[in-house]
Amino acid sequence: MASKRTYPSGAEKRKKKKSEEDKLSQSKGALLKYFGRGGPVQPDVSASVGIPELSSPPGQSAPPADSQAPGPSSTHSNSSSPIDRQAPGQSAPPADSQASGPSSSPSDRQTPGASYPPADSRAPRPAFGQPTDPPERNLALRGSTNTLHQQHNGNFLKEVELLANFDPVMKKHIDRVESGQFSHSSYLGNEIQNELIASISGKILDTVVAEIKRSKYYSVILDCTPDLSHQEQMSVIIRIVRMDDDEAPEIKEHFLGFLVASQTTAKGSTDAVIYFGNIQKLYNLFSVAPQRWAILKDHVTLTLKSWSETRCESRINSIEAVRYQAPNIREALLEVRDKATDALTKVEAQALAEEVGSYRFHICTVVWYDILHQVNHISKLLQSSTMQLDVAVDLLMKAKTSLTRYRDTGFSAAQASAKDICDEMNVEAVLKEKRLRSTRKHFAYEAPDEPIRDGMKRLEIAFFNVVVDTTIESLKERLESLGEMRSRFGVLLNFKELDGEALSNQCDELCSTLSTEDEKDIDGKELALEISNLPSLPSSDMTALQLLSYIHKKQLKELYPNLWIALRIACTLPVTVASAERSFSKLKLIKTYLRSSMGQNRLSGLAIISINHKNGKQLSYDDVINGFAFKKARRQKF
Repeated sequence: MASKRTYPSGAEKRKKKKSEEDKLSQSKGALLKYFGRGGPVQPDVSASVGIPELSSPPGQSAPPADSQAPGPSSTHSNSSSPIDRQAPGQSAPPADSQASGPSSSPSDRQTPGASYPPADSRAPRPAFGQPTDPPERNLALRGSTNTLHQQHNGNFLKEVELLANFDPVMKKHIDRVESGQFSHSSYLGNEIQNELIASISGKILDTVVAEIKRSKYYSVILDCTPDLSHQEQMSVIIRIVRMDDDEAPEIKEHFLGFLVASQTTAKGSTDAVIYFGNIQKLYNLFSVAPQRWAILKDHVTLTLKSWSETRCESRINSIEAVRYQAPNIREALLEVRDKATDALTKVEAQALAEEVGSYRFHICTVVWYDILHQVNHISKLLQSSTMQLDVAVDLLMKAKTSLTRYRDTGFSAAQASAKDICDEMNVEAVLKEKRLRSTRKHFAYEAPDEPIRDGMKRLEIAFFNVVVDTTIESLKERLESLGEMRSRFGVLLNFKELDGEALSNQCDELCSTLSTEDEKDIDGKELALEISNLPSLPSSDMTALQLLSYIHKKQLKELYPNLWIALRIACTLPVTVASAERSFSKLKLIKTYLRSSMGQNRLSGLAIISINHKNGKQLSYDDVINGFAFKKARRQKF
């Protein structure tokens, strides 16, 4: 008796290989449609349910249903996608002709959704950083489980499951993982996610570093903030002037990642902490329960805002409602006190109502609102990434002058405004006297300090003068640092006001500033000669960036090389750390309470992908995949 053959014959192997190639060819059209359009396309519903109207594109008549339904003799050999049959340079066949023919396989059938136009085979490959990219949207890649087809397995595995509906290779890989055929890594775990994040962020950093090298001159911006796991994160920002032959010079700031800082310095004001602590208590009392928030909204039009330690603008927003709606807020507090059922809420509401109705509280409110209102406008202008040194110095000088005038007349004006608020609430505008604390003398020769008996005078000295003087001193410190840099680069802006000798001296000083040992970026004498021979400018008060753009537009950089270099360096000087503070907002979105155990490398990589998403859109899948495959390759070449 002849033994039966248990292994496949050559014809069976060729048939199986042909079937796999046909299936892969069928899925190509669906993959290009999905990734080329950034989302799912309309499925061929008529092929499966026999409704011709659903598969006909707008403006075209639907072909007969029997021509779309699969016949019994349909095979995979004649069901390839029209995109495969289209030759380069030829127009795509009509939609109705593409819909005709045998039905597509389950792996080629698209996800139900809105109607999309057919994909173009000549469309470029998609780039990283599309809206479907979870790191760009600050979404969590990992979930509570690492098992496929589970509800809470994270966005990474959900993306893999979605791709398996269109890609037979991914579908086969997932089937092997679920069947337990893989005894080694399945490339779907957490370590692979970290390596993919590092690969993508590394490619983004390569493009950023290449742009920095082309610009040649740059400055570094650093700022720190604590994260949710109580680590001090330092944000690293690079500021450059991007130079392109066909575009005007542009100031750019790039984020390079987060570093763990071991030592930091911090400054605080006791009066500010006490006052804004009461403001935060008001917000917490009403926001903790929807019923209390509804009571607040019935009395006020401007709701209370939370106070933030990192955002200065949020402080004026938190004061604005109290500044103009203090009587209404007090009425809301009394209503909360009357309707509260627990004693703790009653006591807290009563204490806050007494605080809001006090004369001292309203004086502090008016003073803080006036100061922050003046500073907030300047702060918004300085937060621009294109802010230049000379403009920033002028803005700070105006703010300092305004606050100096306010110190002379601001307290009396605050008393008048606070008195009007107390009259509106039918509260006596009188400061409550506090018991004066006597200090113990340790030595006989110490003279006793005469305490200030007048409560209003004590409030002016201990609160108003301290707050205003602290604000003015902070502006002075900023002006000193920026003013020093402006004095060195001032020759680039006020050269029309200088004579020959003063121009030559300032150019030599700038040359020495931009020199390191034997290396010099510019030559002082040649810079003075170039400035003297400048043509007539369109404006007499041009900024450094405007003058740089003018030279670029007129193509004069070859005639004025030293002035060109000096202006590029001047434009790279940072004015504020607003860009670093903006990166802290991304930090709070990425490292949340549920993701507080995230590693530093993963955190920095996700932040680079999210913040530098414009650079990420320029990357292709091929570059990232090839780099990842090169790192994971096990075969060694000898």
